[in-house]
Parts: sequence; structure tokens; C-alpha cells
Amino acid sequence: MASAHPKTPRLMALSRTLFALYVVYYALDWHFGWLLGNRLSIVWLGYLVVIYIIAELIYRAFKRRGVDLVYAFPILFIESQIDFASIIFRSQDSLNTMIINRFEHFIMYLLVTYVVSQFFFRYLPSKVWSEHPYYTAILILSVAQTIGVINEIFELFMDANFATHAIGPRFDTNLDLLMNFLGSSLFLCVQLILIEAKKARS
Repeated sequence: MASAHPKTPRLMALSRTLFALYVVYYALDWHFGWLLGNRLSIVWLGYLVVIYIIAELIYRAFKRRGVDLVYAFPILFIESQIDFASIIFRSQDSLNTMIINRFEHFIMYLLVTYVVSQFFFRYLPSKVWSEHPYYTAILILSVAQTIGVINEIFELFMDANFATHAIGPRFDTNLDLLMNFLGSSLFLCVQLILIEAKKARS
């Protein structure tokens, strides 16, 4: 979250700035109890910061290999705000507002699948994914869903050891995994349609 390099795309610079402001507000609200202090967790704040640092490291690693993931950052910021909205509306506590938490998982796994797909499109021989796009899509989907399962295990660990409420009282892991799957599937379906359309034009 350092200052942007002159060549850094404006979109990424704006995303970094907005995320930094969000983290600062979250920390201050948690400390002073302005609006949602009693609902905020320092553990979750640390989790947000770690996620963003990982995103920065992944971005730099891909950038060195000629893959630009700049659009992942606005999506990550939007997802963080959906997560914040879920805190505001207590989405884990009410059946009427749990849709926010479902939408959060849906958007997050659009992002995860985008990053995973860029990885495979970069490191698999072009002949593999150009001639076998459906097999590649299944591989990407499998990796993205494995990340989802690991995330659910991590949420369970957080709840058990740090008194967070990531999973919620209804143990909604099955719904989280379903929304992860739907988000990933939507991304891959659109990608496959675009690949087929490109083949038809060539």
C-alpha cells in the first residue's frame, strides 16, 4: 500500500488508496467504537491486511512474467466493501440479510477464478488451453474450489481460536461453497464463450 509508481495504472492506484483508507477507518472505528466498534475484530482487520499484502505479492510476481492482474485490485476492494456491508447488516445473524454474505462469496470467486485462469494461461503451453479449453476450465475450476475449501477451514480455525464469527451460527459452509462454485462457473462460462467466438472469427 505504498505510493504508486508513476507508471502504475490509475485504476490500481485508486484501489490502493481506497483500500488504505478503508483499513484506517476500520482500525479507528474498532478502537474508538464510532459506528460499528462492537462488531469489528482486530483479528479480521489483520486478515484484511494480510489478504491485500498477498494480492500485492501475487500482482508483482505475475507482472514480472508479463501478466497484468491490475483489474483484480478493484474487484478485491469491492469485495472488501461487500464484506463490510455484511458486518453493517449482520448478514450472519439474519435470514433476510444472509444474501449479502452469499453475494460476497460469489464476487470473491469471480476474482479467484480470474487469477487462477491467468496463472494457467500463462504457464500452460498455449497449445494445451487453446486446443483443450474445456479441460483447462475444469482444472481452473478445481483449483479455485480447492482454495474455497481451504478458506472455509481457515474460517473455522479463526472462529474456534479467536472468537470470530466467520462461519455464522447456522454453519453455512455448504452455501458458501455453492456460491463459490457459481461465481467460478459464471466466469469460466463467459470465458469459454469468448474463446469459441474468437475461434469462429479466425
